[in-house]
Amino acid sequence: MKIKFWGARGSIATPEPENMHYGGNTSCVEIRTAAGEVLIIDAGTGIRKLGLSLLQDPHFSRSKKGTIFLSHFHWDHIQGFPFFVPAFIPGYHFKFYGQFKMGGRLEESLRGQMEHAYFPVRLSDMQSTLEFHEILEETVYVGDTIVTSRYLNHPQGCFGYRIEDQDGIVVYCSDTEHFPNTLDKKVLELAEGADILIYDAQYTEEEYLSKVGWGHSTWNEGVKICREAGVKQLILFHHDPTHNDKFIAKLEKEAQSEFPNTIAASRELELNLQNKRSLSPPSAVELKTHVYLPGELEERGDILIIRAPSSLSEFSSASYREKVLEQITPRFNHIVVDLEKLKNLDSAALGTLAAFMEKVQKIQAKYYLYRISDFNREILEISRFTHFLTILDDLSILQKTS
Repeated sequence: MKIKFWGARGSIATPEPENMHYGGNTSCVEIRTAAGEVLIIDAGTGIRKLGLSLLQDPHFSRSKKGTIFLSHFHWDHIQGFPFFVPAFIPGYHFKFYGQFKMGGRLEESLRGQMEHAYFPVRLSDMQSTLEFHEILEETVYVGDTIVTSRYLNHPQGCFGYRIEDQDGIVVYCSDTEHFPNTLDKKVLELAEGADILIYDAQYTEEEYLSKVGWGHSTWNEGVKICREAGVKQLILFHHDPTHNDKFIAKLEKEAQSEFPNTIAASRELELNLQNKRSLSPPSAVELKTHVYLPGELEERGDILIIRAPSSLSEFSSASYREKVLEQITPRFNHIVVDLEKLKNLDSAALGTLAAFMEKVQKIQAKYYLYRISDFNREILEISRFTHFLTILDDLSILQKTS
């Protein structure tokens, strides 16, 4: 597996003389798997030069295909895509994977930045085949390579990815903010036993004090994750626009004093993994799974009430979603999710609510949330769920209409 960094800068491109070593292009990482698959993580400004490089690659010119995983849709992670030349050439095929979001689809996010007001060429003018897949927390196979997604702590949501093949494990956790006094369980889950962790180290500890809630982390937290998860190498990533080469070199040296096998991602840095190990799907290092224990489902005529469990991990698990989705059938006209026990929704829990909503729309029923906390109400408003559903305070209203 070969890893190449085409963009390691965060927030905004900084093509300035004092940034030439670590680079000014925004997030874009190329991964060549043991089987020769081309994976691209994020489409910041670095993807422009990557595209030109791919066109000079005989292997890529023969296969004419690649898979692009987007962590999220903030501009520094998608703004290079309109300049990705292979996407304009007939015969090429690109699969996109990104997070499912209410009111903002993956294709629409890329299309939006190429609207006429912002860009002279539209997404529809790209003559390659573009295939879009919206995912929740799940595992995707690209040939024999296993790619697992988990939600990170970032405004408007973000995915971290674990890429695994017979050569080793690379984890990409850009745009994530650590939690006070505890390590992020999602990041730990992705990073378990990894060879390389690419981690958001945008701020120093001192800078972070005035940036709480902005969605970024520090090299110090990256070191803690590596030690706890048994990671072999730490790559500092998503460099702040105000940090020049001299400053980043200083941070790199400080991090190495705590975790010697640390490198700050630099312009066109290349890494090579060749462990040549056996790989047993779904993962050589088994990711934690949550077994669904049947929660309370209540039928009241044409009303189905789903009483959410108190455990976030249970509610967010794929097994829980699958079991409940089986019960959402056309014989119900009203689907109600009772959130009385689940006081604090997170982005993964929103994914479960979104999956329920898609099924409800398919059976042409109506969708409601019931007994939600003030915290959950705020989260639902921020994530735009309230644009697509009704919040009930009293179920008797439905019983009168049924």
